[in-house]
Amino acid sequence: MDTVGQIGKTAFISYRGRYVHESEVLQQALLNGGLYDRVVRFPPNSLCEENEILLPYEYIELMGFILDYLSQCDGFIFLSSEDYIDSYWTQAEVLQWRRFRDQPVVIPSVVIDGQPQLGQPQMLAEMTHNEKHLWAGISVSVERRYKGHLNPRLACGKFAKNCFLVSCRVCGEHFLVTQKYAYQCVRGEASLSCPHCGASGYTFTELQKQGNFYRKPITVTQSHPTGKPHPIRVLESDEILDLLLENTLPETIKIVPDDAEHQITSDMGKIGRFMLGGAALLGAALIVGLLGDDSE
Repeated sequence: MDTVGQIGKTAFISYRGRYVHESEVLQQALLNGGLYDRVVRFPPNSLCEENEILLPYEYIELMGFILDYLSQCDGFIFLSSEDYIDSYWTQAEVLQWRRFRDQPVVIPSVVIDGQPQLGQPQMLAEMTHNEKHLWAGISVSVERRYKGHLNPRLACGKFAKNCFLVSCRVCGEHFLVTQKYAYQCVRGEASLSCPHCGASGYTFTELQKQGNFYRKPITVTQSHPTGKPHPIRVLESDEILDLLLENTLPETIKIVPDDAEHQITSDMGKIGRFMLGGAALLGAALIVGLLGDDSE
């Protein structure tokens, strides 16, 4: 196996669920080759289903499952594929890796004829000090293990728990769909078109098994007229924060139905960012404490 970069103690493998076999091959090769003493690789669909749509709040809530492990890792290796970044989950993994590193580097990998190969390390944009503290506060405010009198729950904006985040495979943009409208689509009472480009072809399916926490997952697929889906644009950190905390949509995000922005309300208005000031300090202390936890 071709190797690049320094040998570390613990590696994190990020991959799309359909490439589970390749991820297993990569994990075993990293261990057998002595590159890493430990490799963290979550089983496919253990946190969310393939093509599942999430509320902005759930997008962060589910990250609580992996933050302990991700913060302890020395290397971030992802299985490079055309659709790698098209998943909200892989996007979230990359975002959180940036949070835990001053100079975040990721290493692409491919598996060819059963043989894994590592590519050249790629430098990601660094988070500012304030961004890292803000994300620490969000993690603690959302994480259920940290409930208590000293930990105020996250004061969400009106989109965080009322709308699903959906993407378009024709134009690559993101938009929100209210829960009410999404369930109408599940029942066949409504259909969906992208508010950015007008593309349709969406199929909503509610799975019968109970997903993480309280929900039955809703998956969404979209047919493409040319058969070659457009890459999904990577969400910016500020866009995610706005969807979590604000009552006004970012200019880049639209909503379905188009009048829904004025019909839904927030948890506690726009005080979320203010509340996170104190939570960030608590969050930083808790996360530091978690760094020494080597349990799985």
